[in-house]
Amino acid sequence: QCLQFEARNNPCTPVVGVVETVRLSNVIEPSPRPQYYLPLGSRLSASAGRTIVIRAAPGAASVAAAELGRELRRGFPQAKTTVTRMTDNLEPEYRPWKVGAALFSAMGLLALVVALIGIYSAVAYAVSQRTQEFGIRVALGAQMADVIRQVVGEGLKAVAIGVALGVTAALAAGRLIAALLYGTSAGDPVVIVFVSIGLLAVAAAAAAIPAWRAARTDPVSALRHD
Repeated sequence: QCLQFEARNNPCTPVVGVVETVRLSNVIEPSPRPQYYLPLGSRLSASAGRTIVIRAAPGAASVAAAELGRELRRGFPQAKTTVTRMTDNLEPEYRPWKVGAALFSAMGLLALVVALIGIYSAVAYAVSQRTQEFGIRVALGAQMADVIRQVVGEGLKAVAIGVALGVTAALAAGRLIAALLYGTSAGDPVVIVFVSIGLLAVAAAAAAIPAWRAARTDPVSALRHD
């Protein structure tokens, strides 16, 4: 079939191909807009951009670009032809988003490190204050493994509540920065699961290590010290 542009008495241009989606202005348009292409020899294409796009295997891109350049110079000797990779053309579009992603990632990692250090310090300090209690419990017949398991469980329970509240707040606040993200979402489940597991693992280590040391303390010396 064919299409007529601008006026019904214009020549009918046959349809030679259909493109599924087109982003005309930039690569982050939320919804592609309708777009059509015209043959180079048509009257309506005089003011249109003349671009040829080819697809080549990654290993053959340079060879294909050189061959295309030769063919263009042979077919259009008076024209100025330029052959560039699509990635080079799109780089200016992606650069601001890459910089933003790097900044967001750096701030996120810094916040994560601060949270891990804070959780470890707080949990370890709280457990270390019960050194005498653990030593006496072991002296009275409690198994060291049972003491450590109980302390770790208590630490994980407290941190798990904080993680749940933090994830809820992050999902709610993520809507504020959704427009600044590209190619991902503020509620990425992989990131949320990874961070949650990391926080819980640090809390478990912060509770287990001081508890293990305290459970091995001589209860008699601990009472004398008291």
